[in-house]
Amino acid sequence: MKYKNKNGEIIAMKKSFHRINRTRIADYNGIRLVEPNLESGVFTIFMQLSTYNPDIFPFVPLDYDTHSGIDVIVKGNDKSPIKTSKLYYVEFKNYLTKDFNHTFDNLYSIVCWDINLSEIKNNEEVTDIAKQRRILKIIPPENEGDYTRYYLDYPRGGRKIEIFVLKSYLKEKLKIEFFSRTEKSSV
Repeated sequence: MKYKNKNGEIIAMKKSFHRINRTRIADYNGIRLVEPNLESGVFTIFMQLSTYNPDIFPFVPLDYDTHSGIDVIVKGNDKSPIKTSKLYYVEFKNYLTKDFNHTFDNLYSIVCWDINLSEIKNNEEVTDIAKQRRILKIIPPENEGDYTRYYLDYPRGGRKIEIFVLKSYLKEKLKIEFFSRTEKSSV
């Protein structure tokens, strides 16, 4: 963000400093994760974890631009060359809502911090900008070590779009727990 004057920057810094005291954090194998409050924070956690372990997510990022438009171009997590692979995109959201501001065409997955369950629930519709509809399906873990799966299901068949809801995915799959910073926290 560009500021029109010094005062605007000072106000933004004060808000940021105040937010730091409320931010929840987690540690995972020497990596400090910060609970996101923006889409860029969701992307940061994704990049931190996928750099540490490329198999955490079932796709490989090839190009990214979270500033505008398509967030990340990906291919499936396989060894086939990029030139012969089907390419998709992954959209990052802080909270998934019932109105999706992209099309479902070529969408491989959604990575979000959470789903706004006060707005959209299991078996309810999510609509994209082309007025295509998908049904949100929430499937509880089947056993220990499994995780809650979220999908956008196409009623007429076809590929389901998996949603990685990091708030539950990290806790259930990787045992990552976020906690409040303490008065004595140094990072």
